[in-house]
Amino acid sequence: LHDPEDVPYPNKFLSVVPYMCGSDKADLPPSLSGRAILNFTTTIATDLKIVHLGDSLGQQFVQGFDASVLGKGYESNRVVLQEYFYDGKIYSHNCLSVAAPIRGGGISSYWRVTDLLSKHNRRKEAACA
Repeated sequence: LHDPEDVPYPNKFLSVVPYMCGSDKADLPPSLSGRAILNFTTTIATDLKIVHLGDSLGQQFVQGFDASVLGKGYESNRVVLQEYFYDGKIYSHNCLSVAAPIRGGGISSYWRVTDLLSKHNRRKEAACA
């Protein structure tokens, strides 16, 4: 665990800007705002070869995970191999990404697989195949 002053929050790779935290978001409720919570960041080291499968929520977890396992100065070890841009290229979804080597020597990869969940409900915006 680290102080956010020493190791910033792992949001380096977030690509869906409307979902990012920022000054325009609501404050914590009064019952939580007086306590010291969420005032730490993490770094991870592993030699595992990890494959993440999921949708846009999974993508956000992987982007945070990749930022935690790469660390400052190693961001270029993460490559987005396939990406889907919305009209206007305001933001995008990662379809396939790989981070290697990560801290500890492992690999982190992500594959967006929403089309395996339900072809009937598939939308153009989810097209990564």
